[in-house]
This record gives sequence, C-alpha cells and structure tokens, in this order.
Amino acid sequence: MKFLSDRKHSKMSFHAFLFLSVLFAGDCFSAEKMIPQTAPAPESRYRKCISAPFVKGEVTIDGVPDESAWGKAFVFSDFLDAKTGKPAASRTEARIFHDENYLYLALKCFDKRSDITAANGHSYSLWGGDCVDMFLGGLDPEPYCVQFSWGPGSAVYGSGPHWETKSRVEDDYWTSETRIRLSALMVNSPIMGIHLARAVKKSRTNSWLCDVERDYQSTWNYAELILGSYAQAARWKFHLECPEEISREEYEKINHQLTVPRYRIIRGPWLFDATENAMSIGWCTAGKTGSLLEYREKGEKEFKTLFSGCNDNRWDKDRRIHKVRMTGLKPGAVYEYRIKNMNRNEEDLVPYPADGGCYSFTVHGKKDLTFLAFVDVHGNGGIWRELIGSQIVQNCDLIVNIGDMITNGSGVPSIFLGYLDAQLSFASRKPLLNFRGNHEYRGSSPGTFDVVFGSPGWKGYSLHRFGDVCLIGLDAFNDTQGEWLKTAVETPTFRTARHRIVVAHYPATMSRSRTAKDFYRIFTGEGRSADIDLYLCGHQHRGAFVAKNTEKYLRFDNRKSPKVEKLPFDLIVNEGPNTLDENTAMLVEAKGDSLTVKLLRPDGSVYRFFKIK
Repeated sequence: MKFLSDRKHSKMSFHAFLFLSVLFAGDCFSAEKMIPQTAPAPESRYRKCISAPFVKGEVTIDGVPDESAWGKAFVFSDFLDAKTGKPAASRTEARIFHDENYLYLALKCFDKRSDITAANGHSYSLWGGDCVDMFLGGLDPEPYCVQFSWGPGSAVYGSGPHWETKSRVEDDYWTSETRIRLSALMVNSPIMGIHLARAVKKSRTNSWLCDVERDYQSTWNYAELILGSYAQAARWKFHLECPEEISREEYEKINHQLTVPRYRIIRGPWLFDATENAMSIGWCTAGKTGSLLEYREKGEKEFKTLFSGCNDNRWDKDRRIHKVRMTGLKPGAVYEYRIKNMNRNEEDLVPYPADGGCYSFTVHGKKDLTFLAFVDVHGNGGIWRELIGSQIVQNCDLIVNIGDMITNGSGVPSIFLGYLDAQLSFASRKPLLNFRGNHEYRGSSPGTFDVVFGSPGWKGYSLHRFGDVCLIGLDAFNDTQGEWLKTAVETPTFRTARHRIVVAHYPATMSRSRTAKDFYRIFTGEGRSADIDLYLCGHQHRGAFVAKNTEKYLRFDNRKSPKVEKLPFDLIVNEGPNTLDENTAMLVEAKGDSLTVKLLRPDGSVYRFFKIK
C-alpha cells in the first residue's frame, strides 16, 4: 500500500493557487519562500511531523534491525520527559518506514542491562516493567485510535492480530522491531496521527514523543505521521510545488503556517428553525472538535451553556458541524451568545467572536412578518448574494428555503457551496427555515440536510407562529406528514392566526406528489377542515398564479378521471428559467390586514406583484 507515490505532481490546481499564490524561483528553496506572505498568524501549537518513507526490502522481525531496509528508514530521537518537557534522560532512537503492506518501527532504548526490567507472560503484566506504547489514530474520515504496546520481555498488548513485535536486550540498550499491517488500520489517508511513550520502571520516569497531557487517546494532540516523504506531503496536503526533498524542519514550518486549526470556525454561525421562544444555531469548524455555546438575554450577567453533541452526559468531540437549540426564549428579547471550541483539552477553549465579544439576535415578537422565500436554486445560490446583502432583505425577519436548493445531497459542501454560503450574511443575525424538495433526497448522502439543519424532534415539516402569521412548511416526501397536518390545523396556533401561509416544494395542484395529496384532504377537498390564505411553491421552473376560487382539474385519491374543484386559497408558483433567464425570489409581507407578495429578480427589481389581502 504505497500511499504517496514518487511521481512528480503537476502544477497546483486553480483553487490551491487562489488560497496560496506561491511562486518559486530557480532551484533555490526555503520554507520562507514556500509559505505565502498572507498566511494567517499561527493559532495552534507546533506539531511534530514524522516521515515514514516507502522502502522495499525484506525484514525479519527478530528484534535486531540489521536489514538494509532500516538504513533507508527515517530516524528520530526527540523524546521528551513527560514531567519537565525537557529532553528525556533515557535516550530513545526510532526508525520508521512503510512498504506496500506494512508499517515498520524499530526502537533502540538506551539503558544498562542491570537497569532494564523485562515483563514476561500475560499482557497485563507488561506495565509492571519497562515498556513502550504506540498509538495510531485520527479524527478523519472517522475517529479511530489503536494501541500497540511491548517491552524488552515477551509480554505484549495490541489492537488485533495483524501485527508482530520482537525485542532483544543488549548490554547498554534493548531493541525491538515491530510490523503492523496497514490494511488492518482501515486508513485511506497517507497522513495519520502517531504517539510514542516509553516507561522506565527502575527510574520511574516516562518520556514521550509529544505532550498529550496524560490523555493518550486525544488523537488531535498526536504527532503527524506521513506515509511518504515530506516533499510528497507538502504537495499532497497543500498543493505546493517543491523540490524532490525537503527537511523535517522545513515541512514542520510549512505545516504550522498553513494548517487551519481544527477549532477555527470556517462557516457560520447560522440561525435556523426559529419560533417565538426557541432558536437553533449551527456552525462549522475546520476540523473535528468539541464545541459549546454560551448565551444570555442582553442585560444579564450570567451565561447559560449548551454543548454541541452532548448525549447522556457525554460530550462528543468528533464533529465539524455543530448545532444547539435554545429554548425558553422571550418574544422580542435580544440574546447574546458566544461559541467556544476545544483546542487541546476541555479546559483549553478558543472563543468566537475572537475579540471576546458576542454575537446577537432578536427573537421575533412583533405582529407583522416579512420573509424572503427561495426555491429551485439548484446550487446557483451565488447569484443571490447582491440581493441578500441589500437593505430589502436585511429588513426581512427570516429567509425560507422551499426545496431543490441543491441538485443532489452529496455531502455538506453541496449545501454550503450551493446556497448557504450566500445566505450566511443574513443567517448570522436572523433565522432560516428550511424544507426539502425532491432534489434534497437525491445523491449519495441525502441525510446531509439533517446534518446541517436538523433539530431535536424535527421531521422535515413544521408549524411556526410569528405574530399574526402562522407558517406551515411541508416536506416533499414524508409518510407521517399527513396525519401530523390533521392535528396541526386544529391547534390554537393555527386557528387564531390572522394570516395562514403554507410553503411546500410541490404545487398543491400537482396530483402525483405526496405533499399535494396530504394537503388536498385537509385544505382543498369537499371535507376540508381548515382554510389558508396563501400557498407558495416551485418545482415547475415556470411561474404561475392561481387566484382563490379558480376552478382547476384535480385528480387525487386514485381517481380515474380528474374532478373540477375550486381552490379556496391563492397559489403562487415561483418564476423560473423556463420563462425567465433566471429564478425569482418571493418577498412576502404581512402587515396588519394586508398580505402581499413580490417576485424579485436577483438585482432586486420587482418582476410581479400580488395582493393577496
């Protein structure tokens, strides 16, 4: 398994050029020249980086590293005393390399024979003598951590059967050879984490490769292990052009300057799934980490704390997408909040905003409501940045996304790049409501939508009350939605609203959609039990306005022929590229007894205007 090949890489890709803009001159090379002058000030600690080059050659695991392959291995010996942080008194020399199938490690642990304590027999007797613990792990693509332990005796401890080790004691040191099958680690990346720790029983001293603060399972504090050369890692990880060989010191400097700390917020925060007494907040970090949010009503002194990924008193620290839900909020009140992400441990937290201040939002508490609705964006959210940044939209109370905002749900980036990035300038202060269309269900990971926008108890459909307005959002496909809707329209939240609006991806007249069937039985058919004022939708990529009491041919409930029925509400299908060159967005304003809708072009101009009331 040769992870980083020796073939030369082509010039850096366009996106790497945008980020790095690095230029080399002649054959001269230095880390200073390689690192962009615009690189951000380093926020994380200096991380050791160990190269395990690709080496071919036969190795017999007998405890004596005398084969020629070991001469081509990478050598390191910078172990530190676990208490003082200074170079360890008992010196340890390590050699490491890999081939197609295995990772190889040879150790030379210096101590006089009379001071070496060898543990034999059962694995748990190992820590009663001198020993070495090796940990391999990381957080990507999924968290993992495996341990292999051995000493100068026969006692060993290890994760699984896919490894072997042998040791031999000499007069002034003991040596070991260890071989671990790479496929057993289930690693698909040429970079992982490594930690080595050595215990000397007689002197009661401990040394390690890096400071993990006694938490040997904290993989984020491990050194970086590269299955390849430093030059190959620089090309692979940072898309840099560089000479065939660079030193460990040069690579560690590049790694320190260009690696984005995993705790840094790279997208967000975004507010979503709001009511008049609750708010969900999400944010995305560069890497997987633990995160929490502190909030308070403006004017209060004490903060309340919510942990992202906290279940049954367990705080998960393996997430990039973080979400919390604040409940018990007061309508019309202003709330301040700040985010803290874990760096090295649960006490080492990095605050956002970085200046020590707070983000803030106002809970909806007025009778009127203004919102902007998007549908059928299909990943082209960038064309709406100008409109979203305009005063027209900044005066809105919320944005509603009604489905097919992406073409397929293939991972979190599809949502951010498709449209959420364009909405973050709004969503950091005011909430989004998000509902799925048919395209959110497509792709390799349609569950991505839940990852970004899911809240406790949320099933894809919901009822919201904002002042005089009751807003119902429907899902494109859902088996439980129909029964829920029957109950929802009987609640005082719906019944006492001055304006009742439904948003759904499919038109209510589209008989083959499950949404329309659920909707028809309650709002359209002869036995309808509730009335609404307005239905907003899309899907057709061609606009339409069906006024209240307009007769339409409808076929539901397995009818063999359509039936003419009057729609007891106004229906607007958003305009799309089948009519215009671009989509429109629907600006809805509910003020007093008035209810109006404007179809806006991306430049903010009004394409059509509808007065519903």
